[in-house]
Amino acid sequence: MKLAIRQDGKSGRIYFSSPSDRKSIDMSRALYGSESKPQGAAVLTQALSRIGMPGNDAPSKKNVEDVLKSAGRTRSVTAVVELKRPMKADEIRRGGYLHFANALFSPAKGKVPIYWDSKSPMFCHNCDSDSFSITRTFRSWVASLRPEDDFLLQQFGLSLDRVSKVARAGNIYGYVEVDANPILLGRLLSKSHVKTMYIVNIKENCEDYGIGPCEPSLWPRSTQLNGIPYAKLD
Repeated sequence: MKLAIRQDGKSGRIYFSSPSDRKSIDMSRALYGSESKPQGAAVLTQALSRIGMPGNDAPSKKNVEDVLKSAGRTRSVTAVVELKRPMKADEIRRGGYLHFANALFSPAKGKVPIYWDSKSPMFCHNCDSDSFSITRTFRSWVASLRPEDDFLLQQFGLSLDRVSKVARAGNIYGYVEVDANPILLGRLLSKSHVKTMYIVNIKENCEDYGIGPCEPSLWPRSTQLNGIPYAKLD
């Protein structure tokens, strides 16, 4: 099986092509150099690379809490959630989450981190976009790879053997909450299964963003985390 890749011009995220869009790609022209990555992508990459590293200078929960409180109710926050220990997807859902639409299945530790999200299946014809089956869809994609795909994986610092072992284990070390309510992120931060968070981006919370100019919108005071009982936030 031959795979083509593309890189998003804004986020810097790498995608494998859909089966109907395979074509030869000059690797040197297909990817940004590290010096030209979008700033947000660089911050996200750095945060993902710090997860699971022993003795890293992870931000304290108190410092992260202060940042989230200062964001107020008219801003949305993108943050990388680092778990206290590797967990299965169903454990994370039982502990409480906001969206949980992606997963870091293998930390860097001197290698390239292995990350999967529910948007990836659009480039994987054997997968679906149901975030509640994120481990299954990742395993489905890995199962579709062939020995000849190992060369392409190596261009990203990966190998077929490594991604296969990671898929079988199904352990999740963290994930990214995108454009989330900072009040709920603060509540998630307080959970015992969360080690810390890395703030990637804070921006105005826009109503109907993409249709017209940004209209700042207030997050609701009363809402809930998914996976845990309802509680009013004041």
